[in-house]
Amino acid sequence: MKLRKKLIRMLSLLMALSLFLSNFVLAQEEGVWKENVQQIGPHTYHKNISWISEKGIFNINMVETDMKGEYIRIEVADNGKATGTATVTKQAEPKNSVDSRVIAAINGDFFYTNGLRGLPIGTTIIDGEIRNSVMESTVFGVTYDGECFIDRLKMNASARIGNETYPISAVNGSRGENQLILYTPSFGTTTNTNKMGIEVIIKGLEMPVKANSEYKGIISSVLFETDA
Repeated sequence: MKLRKKLIRMLSLLMALSLFLSNFVLAQEEGVWKENVQQIGPHTYHKNISWISEKGIFNINMVETDMKGEYIRIEVADNGKATGTATVTKQAEPKNSVDSRVIAAINGDFFYTNGLRGLPIGTTIIDGEIRNSVMESTVFGVTYDGECFIDRLKMNASARIGNETYPISAVNGSRGENQLILYTPSFGTTTNTNKMGIEVIIKGLEMPVKANSEYKGIISSVLFETDA
């Protein structure tokens, strides 16, 4: 209930801001407002909104749907790994089948374009698995019950060796100075880090890594000043 109220307040704010901006544009110059609506699925509509003026065309594409619809479900698509790039169409194709049709696909994240190219900036959790995570980020999420929410997500993770506990700065991310990063098989066969650090390989961990869970493993090897 709290998440829904947060979402309603946020949507109300966005709608008020949108109306304000629209009125501002109308007061500044003359133009033509066009809106085309097409039904693309049960309770689902694609809207194309265009504002045409002497300065050019401002174009918006949006999808409206009713999450309470019997046949409506939102899923996250990727290539099965924490990094990598692909077009929206390519990512949607594996989700499409005779029994489950994809009727709309939207690019929902920002990515690093150098270094760890294709790594989402922020946190990504798919089917409960943490693909990558930072200490804190703004996320759009869909619960197993189909509830949508936008909120700040904070990670509180640590590794314990003997009586010592070390905070984890990120999961499958870029390693900074004096940071402990957890890399999982979803990241690939290499961590792409430099020699300025120590890497520890742990075996026996139950995969995949999920939130609100505790894992135990055995240190199999320690790598000093090695490109990994």
